[in-house]
Amino acid sequence: SFQIGCNAPSWPPPAWMNCDAAPAGAGRLAVAALRPDGLGDFAEAVFSKVDVLHTPGLSMPVPSLADTDMAAGQGMPEMVAGLSWTTRSNNYLGIPALAVPCGFTANGLPAGFQLMGRPFSEARLFQLGHAYQSVTDWHTRVPEIST
Repeated sequence: SFQIGCNAPSWPPPAWMNCDAAPAGAGRLAVAALRPDGLGDFAEAVFSKVDVLHTPGLSMPVPSLADTDMAAGQGMPEMVAGLSWTTRSNNYLGIPALAVPCGFTANGLPAGFQLMGRPFSEARLFQLGHAYQSVTDWHTRVPEIST
């Protein structure tokens, strides 16, 4: 039996994970050097309690093409930060994660969740994703595309 945690990562991230906020050059390298300790701390804090962490795929509605235009202006950094909020910790730490389709948003765009596991647990994540898709059909559905 699996223990699944359903809490999203905390925000703002701990200082050791905020590599993007570090200045370029030596400062960024110093923050990146903390990654192994961060991985150990994260894995101990989370995976000592659960086998798999279940988080939303996105923490916000899927933006429109206009919202993602680089010329969108001042809101662009916040939008990018919002899009990467639920994936930033596993990307930074290098822990395995699996995105699984689970429905559609109110405006018809695909929605998904993410399963995150301890290092080298890819097989377990694939088993859980397959088990979910065995009893649902979200992965076979295609959103309507308007022209």
